[in-house]
Amino acid sequence: MKLGFMTIAKVYRKKDVQEITDRATGRVTGEYYPVILDDGEDTLDATVPKDVYNGIEEDKIYLFAGTYDDRFKRENTTPKPRITAVLYLINEPWRKDFIDEFSKQTYDSFAMPFKDEQQKNTTATASKASK
Repeated sequence: MKLGFMTIAKVYRKKDVQEITDRATGRVTGEYYPVILDDGEDTLDATVPKDVYNGIEEDKIYLFAGTYDDRFKRENTTPKPRITAVLYLINEPWRKDFIDEFSKQTYDSFAMPFKDEQQKNTTATASKASK
């Protein structure tokens, strides 16, 4: 299954860039960029694109977009989530004003389509309660 997700996490550590070597020829065919992210409860060992790797700093908090795809996993391996983009940096102190900051930057995108439906549900509930 292929899933898309957003996560807010602190860049715990940027690992060293790893080379991808062709087993048959022994030649380096590419690189991948591993990082460890921490959301406050769990850590995520993920790979990121080169531009994301170069654009993030350790001990800073970001909103990341990513994918998780376990359709093509190999035997005896665990598929890892892949971070695809950094949406924005979350300024310090993030814990105490996290909800306010997240709401300011994303509320209109997510809340507005459901505003009319919420008002209908509220009025329907109020009219049932008054009877």
